[in-house]
Amino acid sequence: MEALHALIQQIRIANGQSALEAIHPDMRWREDLGFDSFALAELAVYTERDFGVDAFADGVPATVGNLAERIRQLQQQ
Repeated sequence: MEALHALIQQIRIANGQSALEAIHPDMRWREDLGFDSFALAELAVYTERDFGVDAFADGVPATVGNLAERIRQLQQQ
């Protein structure tokens, strides 16, 4: 999901981190992407704005792939 990957890169850069060469579905927010609570809150807000779904309503998805799948499922409802 290219739009999600672009959003992740945007948040990383806005928070003073460098862009990643690649984002993989198994990447975890804190451990692999360096997201703190503020970055995760930003991601939740921007995900709802950009994809039209509240993918964080049931908690933080563990990985990028989990979030992408949750967005796909919610958009199909």
